[in-house]
Amino acid sequence: MLSNNIKYKFDFGNTFKLLISYIVEIIENMGIIILTWIAIISLSAVILDVLPDCFVRELIIKIFTAITVIIDSFCAVLIFIPKRVLLTEDKIVVYRFCFPLQVTFWDIRGINDRILYSQITLCQKHVSEVYLGARKPFFCSNNNSLVEIRTKYKDYLLPIKDYESFICEVNKRINENSCSNSVKTD
Repeated sequence: MLSNNIKYKFDFGNTFKLLISYIVEIIENMGIIILTWIAIISLSAVILDVLPDCFVRELIIKIFTAITVIIDSFCAVLIFIPKRVLLTEDKIVVYRFCFPLQVTFWDIRGINDRILYSQITLCQKHVSEVYLGARKPFFCSNNNSLVEIRTKYKDYLLPIKDYESFICEVNKRINENSCSNSVKTD
């Protein structure tokens, strides 16, 4: 088994695409921020009507407001954490640190994905402009360096800077993982 972890950076192509991706992430995270403030205002209105004691009402509203500020700060900080892919001994970990709403038309994925080597059926350079079923991790990325990973359950498109090395390393780990699994079952 391999004992070393390898990090790969995402490839946005150029600074303009990187800025566009960050703007889209900010808009995505603003959705969460707006929803938390709508929830706090709605809960405050209900609390004002239900609770007769002023001290308890103010205390609960202050607690809800503090929780909302913490969630909003978390969403605002997430976009500045560097995005990367980490190859571990048994899985690929995709760190994208985005907290998106799933109702958007570009369907950006969640904060982190873990892809087990045992579930990967294909890892290759993406050659088509069609993204059927596969989900791009970012709104703007370098389409020339997209790596297509197919699993039993989902398809992934990852824009990796050194995609040739990434594909070679993933395929090597898939083969080692399948060999070690067959040895364990015998």
